[in-house]
Amino acid sequence: MNLKTAFLTFAVVIVASQSEAADISSVVQLGEIALAGSACTQVGSGKITQVQAGVYDIPLTLAVAKDINSSLARGTCAFALPLQVAKGYRLVISEVGAKASLNLRVGSKSRLDIEVFRAGAVNKPLTGVHDASLKQIVGSYRLSRTGVVVRTACGEAINLRGNASALLQGAAKAQLSLDALRIRMRIEKCN
Repeated sequence: MNLKTAFLTFAVVIVASQSEAADISSVVQLGEIALAGSACTQVGSGKITQVQAGVYDIPLTLAVAKDINSSLARGTCAFALPLQVAKGYRLVISEVGAKASLNLRVGSKSRLDIEVFRAGAVNKPLTGVHDASLKQIVGSYRLSRTGVVVRTACGEAINLRGNASALLQGAAKAQLSLDALRIRMRIEKCN
């Protein structure tokens, strides 16, 4: 991969158990996704892709690079996905996880922040920070959070949002890629 143009790529994957998958598709209507950001390589609208029952990919690409001639490089990308939950049900996103890969030369640092939330709300981001001040770092790592990340009200329509931002710093070349973002959701009956 060219160090001048590293691609930060991730896919949001919404996962449900096999027993919940049919239920989710029958009570949650997924809208058209919007993609935007200062460094997105794909912007505008798009459709999510159903990989299998209850599993959907939302492709996002973000070009971020840092070479020895610059002290920092930043990149951001975001998505918005409208969701309509049928009357008598609520949607719960109970897990968010991400896998990132990096190649930091000695003298560089990286920070990756990923946030998934409902529009109008704030959520604590998943954060990965690596410092290659003394030794080169090459490899991958995972970020995850379990528990209730997003919960809709009964029969509510929301915009699900996601932000990713990457920061590369230092006097050396650096690469960072987010390989996948995984979201686990379930439905609950409600009044």
